[in-house]
Amino acid sequence: MDALLALKKGISRTPIGPSLRLAYARAFTPPRDAAPPPFGPPYGVAGLLSTPTGIGEAARLSLRALEALGETPVSFDVSEIIRTAGSVTVKETDAFEGPGTLVTFLNAPETPKALQAMGRSRLAGKRVVGFWHWELPRVPAIWKGYGAFVHEVLAPSRFVADAIRAVVDRPVRIVAHPVQEPAVAPLDRSAFGLGPKDFVALTVFNIDSGFHRKNPLGTIRAFVEAFGDRPDARLVIKTRVVSGHERERAELRNAAGNHPGIVWLDQTMDARDLAALMRSSDVLVSLHRSEGFGLVPSQAMWLGLPSVATNWSSTTDFLNDENAALVDYRLVPVNDPFGVYTQRDEVWAEPDVGHAASWLRRLADDEPLRKRLGERARTDAARLFSLEAFARAWRGAP
Repeated sequence: MDALLALKKGISRTPIGPSLRLAYARAFTPPRDAAPPPFGPPYGVAGLLSTPTGIGEAARLSLRALEALGETPVSFDVSEIIRTAGSVTVKETDAFEGPGTLVTFLNAPETPKALQAMGRSRLAGKRVVGFWHWELPRVPAIWKGYGAFVHEVLAPSRFVADAIRAVVDRPVRIVAHPVQEPAVAPLDRSAFGLGPKDFVALTVFNIDSGFHRKNPLGTIRAFVEAFGDRPDARLVIKTRVVSGHERERAELRNAAGNHPGIVWLDQTMDARDLAALMRSSDVLVSLHRSEGFGLVPSQAMWLGLPSVATNWSSTTDFLNDENAALVDYRLVPVNDPFGVYTQRDEVWAEPDVGHAASWLRRLADDEPLRKRLGERARTDAARLFSLEAFARAWRGAP
């Protein structure tokens, strides 16, 4: 199993050890009758800043947004702390003592270890905030105990906020990630082996993030049902090279078969090249079973790329009937062979492949509809993910 997936599996189920509780209590024990410190500058942002994951990107996005708003946030890259045992020295870009706010872009089970490593002086007098993510309607019951380690919780969507509120007794606020317009490399379709008149459907995912949750096999079935072997239709499957996951790779190869319209790009691209691939496509396909936010669909919106997406979970905060092709679904019991999601009686979506196929056919034959949805998506992205919207939500303004 890949190291990042093993980490995610472990942190979703790891209990709080008594030694960790004691260490944290010594570093951060406000008086019981005292009001918590206020949310305000100076800000510290702790997260997986050097790790190529969604939660790492969330921390990087907020850091850049705070800097653009004129703040001077202090950054703490805790990647090595989370991945190794024992205490690791935190290297910060500046001093961070006294009043202020520390926001940890780490899921609940990771938070105590990072706080312990950061030490007493950096926590004293701080408002400690967890920016947490999850992909099911309720966070694991064990997360209830992690509420004691923070004064409040931020969540990137209504879906995640509701999942946390169901279990954790702490104030929860929604702060959407400040996704900005991607810079685009000067590459055209030919750079990706695509013809100028092809209808191009694109799906982008990281196997580490959950092969079954991202549901690329459903996307392949929808494409084949929509187009058969239609010569001008292409499905580009963009994955990132990671170690392991041979079973999942074999499933992808078997599902794609020798279909002439399916192109698999299993390679690491920089952000500009990926944006060029998006701009070279006609639609993005995300038949996810659940999303904790949806960074790829939100980036596609900025590029005027309409999404064919499951109408469930966090993406419903920004995808709607005016800017996307929303796919029907039914809720089914979670079946996660990776073992990340193990709660009993939990559900996620099973998107309707036939409905997705009908959307793909319609969009392939209706360029004005694609353009209308894409233009509205871009307009909505500029409003929903603006620095002003982020500033209001971050600072708790109505």
